[in-house]
Amino acid sequence: MVTIEELVVNHMAAKTIENVCSRESQYAQGFITAEVGPALWYLFTHSTVDALRVSAISALCKITRQSAGAFQSVIDKVGLPSILSCLVSGISRVQQHMLTMFAAMLASGAHSHRLVQDRPAAREAMQAMQHVKNEQNIVQRLFALYLRQ
Repeated sequence: MVTIEELVVNHMAAKTIENVCSRESQYAQGFITAEVGPALWYLFTHSTVDALRVSAISALCKITRQSAGAFQSVIDKVGLPSILSCLVSGISRVQQHMLTMFAAMLASGAHSHRLVQDRPAAREAMQAMQHVKNEQNIVQRLFALYLRQ
């Protein structure tokens, strides 16, 4: 059982990372490690409090915008199907952050080949994204472009 104090500390930690990583700085670089991404993913997937879940995924998104490798380390650790299952979550802010991370990864080019290398997983990503609201069509188009290559 998670105590109230642990929830508050975890939420404050996620918010701190989110705020520090909002801008590129030497301080933000301290959070761009192989351990922070999976730790934020753990908070996101194991929390029952929506505010903490949104803060954790938002912090991961801010880190990913600076280094796409952070999101790739999460994908490597938990697998693409686990990530894709979050796209059909009912929380629109979570969907937005997830799509932003995929877009950042695709835009970086460094890890996009790994993402679309597995065609069935890439097609599954496209299907999962079809469930997301129409405002995020740009990411679907990016995925479609990469699949055609």
